[in-house]
Amino acid sequence: MISDVISIGHDICLIDRFEPLLYREAFLKTIFGDEELNQAESRNQYKSQYLAGSWVAKESLSKAFGLGIFDWYLPDAQWLHSQQKGGRMWFFTETCGLNPRGYIVKTSVSYESNLASAVTIVLKS
Repeated sequence: MISDVISIGHDICLIDRFEPLLYREAFLKTIFGDEELNQAESRNQYKSQYLAGSWVAKESLSKAFGLGIFDWYLPDAQWLHSQQKGGRMWFFTETCGLNPRGYIVKTSVSYESNLASAVTIVLKS
């Protein structure tokens, strides 16, 4: 229900932005968790698209929680494919600075040409 919406965050970026970052492993590890990087690696020619999608998801999540992108440790929230759920969903570590407990967090990522866009909605649980 609309009255259950607490906040919304959105982000958009150019996918090409991630192409030069593919070879900077140390930098990528400051943004993405190990499993996100493993899943991106399996995407071959779509690796930069996958990482751009994960990036905009994290940005929109951060905005929905009212935080700056570097106010929390980014690898603690991973936007991953789940075999059980049949799509991508959030996996938060116990030490995640976003404290998503007590909330339902829904994120949608879309791609068009060279753009990745994400919207995150935080709902009362």
